[in-house]
Amino acid sequence: MASAKVDEVNVVLAGVGGQGVVVASDALGLAAMKAGLNVRIANVHGLAQREGSVYSHVRMGSAVYSPKIPPGRANAVVGFEMSEAARHLRLLKPDDGILVVNNALMYPLAHFTGHVRYPGREDLLEVLESRLEPERIYVIDAASLAIRAGNPRTVNVVMLGALSATGVIPIGPDELVEAVKARVPKFALEENERAFWMGYNEVSRGETT
Repeated sequence: MASAKVDEVNVVLAGVGGQGVVVASDALGLAAMKAGLNVRIANVHGLAQREGSVYSHVRMGSAVYSPKIPPGRANAVVGFEMSEAARHLRLLKPDDGILVVNNALMYPLAHFTGHVRYPGREDLLEVLESRLEPERIYVIDAASLAIRAGNPRTVNVVMLGALSATGVIPIGPDELVEAVKARVPKFALEENERAFWMGYNEVSRGETT
C-alpha cells in the first residue's frame, strides 16, 4: 500500500521482559517500510530482564513525524499480558481504537510475598470491558496457540497474527509474515509462521475468548 493513502496508523505493543515485544515491533516496522510507509518506533524496556514492563510505539503512514503516540491516538493496543494492556488503555482512540490482548497474567514477586495484591484475570477483564465495547476487544489464549505452533516463545508472533486479522494495520498478512521471518532465527522459521497464522485465524474466525 502506498504511503500517500495512509496518513497515520498508531499501534502500541505492550508486555513484559522475555515476551518478544521489541522483536514484534521491529517486524511490524519492517513490514510497514516495505509497504512504502514512513515509520517511527519508540521502544521502552527498562527492567526487561527482570520481567519488567516493555512497550513499543509503532507509528506508520505518510504523516508521522515523532515516535511517541499521544494519549487517545492509538488505533490498536496489543497487550501481550493483561495488566500491561490495561496500563496502556489511555492511549487508545476513544471511539474506534481496538484492544488485542493475550489472556496471560504475570504476577510480580511482591504479589506472592503479600506486600502487594495484584488484580486477577477476572478483575482485569472487568476493567477492560468497562472501558471498551465488546466488538473492540479481542482476547486470545496466545500461550496455548504458541505451544501448538511448536514453540512457546512465539507468543509475540501469535499476537502479530491476531493484530493483522483485525484489519487495523495497512499491511497485508503475507507481507507481515515475511517481515517476521526476517527478524527471527532461521531454525525457527516454520514454527513462527505457524504461530502467525494461528493468531490470525483465531481472530478471523471469531474464536476469541
